[in-house]
Amino acid sequence: MRRLIVAVSLSGLGFGLAGCGASPEEKKGPDFCKMATAELANRLGPEFDKVVTGRRLPPVGCAVVYRQVQEEFMGEVSGESNNGFVDQKLAIMLPDGRGEPVLTLIGASDDSPGAVVLELTAKELTGEGFEELVVLESASPDYSGVRAFSYSEASSVATEIFATSLKVKTPEGLDIAARWGLGEYKGAKAIILDGAGTKKIFTWNRAAKRFTYNEVATAEVAPKPPAAPASTEAKKAGQLEIDLP
Repeated sequence: MRRLIVAVSLSGLGFGLAGCGASPEEKKGPDFCKMATAELANRLGPEFDKVVTGRRLPPVGCAVVYRQVQEEFMGEVSGESNNGFVDQKLAIMLPDGRGEPVLTLIGASDDSPGAVVLELTAKELTGEGFEELVVLESASPDYSGVRAFSYSEASSVATEIFATSLKVKTPEGLDIAARWGLGEYKGAKAIILDGAGTKKIFTWNRAAKRFTYNEVATAEVAPKPPAAPASTEAKKAGQLEIDLP
């Protein structure tokens, strides 16, 4: 398992309130995006390159995508050498029970092939009235994946509730790229992967508090494999040959 979660609590930090696309209403409290950036630079030292992007997590908190410097360029003063290096990582800052900001470094997903590019967005996935953080992963030549994290003021650590590679296997045994979307199955919220009509369905499990692969639902929508041609013996016996849809 490749996941890594490291958390540290901060106190006494005071930074400006601009940045991360905050609205005037959101600027009343501390800027967690700036605080996360400062703490990353402090903890990683010369290994820290820069924050690529950040996304506020209402009501308070921030997710940031950052880069580290390649080890072979650690001794170089100029940043020119690592500009072409793409390896983006995720960190999430949320307050603990006392309101102290806690920075958590999130390791790569299990399906990740290594260096990935990350994109942050938010969607309401579980139907419980609030948005989750959605992280899209991509890497050359043909890897893409999606992860989702839930968070709340009750915990300083976000919880991963979904992670998968965006691939499905056709009836012929081919792995093809899929799109992901939202739906329902028997009243439960579902995440559906769809690749040229071949689907995989994950349904929200309230007890486990995560989306889990639903084999029954997937089988119900699985395309039927091509019917095998009838044998010569079957044709001689007068058996009827039927091509299923």
